Amino acid sequence: MCIVACAVSLQAAAAATGELTIKSSIKFHLAKDPRTWLPERPLTNETGFTIEWVLKGDSINTWKEMFDEKTILTKDSIRQHIDVWKSLLARVDSKAEAREEENKDGSITVIYTSIRGDEMGISRYFRGVDGIYILSYRVRPKLQNVQTLKIWRDIISTAVLAPEHVRKKG
Repeated sequence: MCIVACAVSLQAAAAATGELTIKSSIKFHLAKDPRTWLPERPLTNETGFTIEWVLKGDSINTWKEMFDEKTILTKDSIRQHIDVWKSLLARVDSKAEAREEENKDGSITVIYTSIRGDEMGISRYFRGVDGIYILSYRVRPKLQNVQTLKIWRDIISTAVLAPEHVRKKG
């Protein structure tokens, strides 16, 4: 099952039930992780959009694992964005570790651990027509599981930007 769920078009599918219909800027294979993931209410403002997903039984306030999709409406490059993010991470945790991998499609994958921030994460940054698109998985360091990290590494490494958000070359 390829999720094509989230960007700037979230709609209340059924006002009575509060269910969400989600359209994504990033296509990824969530079915590789067989657990039940539920979206939290989206966060939107004039500069972007974020939707966070937690495991059934968790909440965004008490998550053990989560993933999110983020759209940042900006002309900044991925490099500029990651450099700012790293400087903010260093303020929270001067001992945080982050490493980057450049991907063939021009996206960048960042893998980080912040003991002080109590999170470990894998994020992939894509540059699209109107901004930066990010798919991230996060887990509490003491709860990380090698098999689950392998699954999420695969989900994130095979993710692609939805065609309508890909920048045309030339």
